[in-house]
Amino acid sequence: MERINIIKKKLGELSNLDKQFAIFGSATHQYQLGQTLNEEEIIQIEAQNNIFLSTEYRSILKHLGNGGAGCGYGLEPLTLKNISPPYIGTEKLLRNLERF
Repeated sequence: MERINIIKKKLGELSNLDKQFAIFGSATHQYQLGQTLNEEEIIQIEAQNNIFLSTEYRSILKHLGNGGAGCGYGLEPLTLKNISPPYIGTEKLLRNLERF
């Protein structure tokens, strides 16, 4: 949870330093994060897509935000509509439930 608080603090600092959104992509996300997801929403996304989200990613979704501020134009929010398994990503981030 300490890292989540550090990220929130740094986003606030960036927002204060870049009020004109001059840094690449910042005009898109404006240093704002998407709404957080609750446990039930995360479970629903996992079940409907036959995936398992890592503990770390679940923590980000629940305590920091779902999409928004991030590298470049920002992070795409995770929704039921924008997952097209098989997911191409790291095994640490998102795992296929069939393996379990």
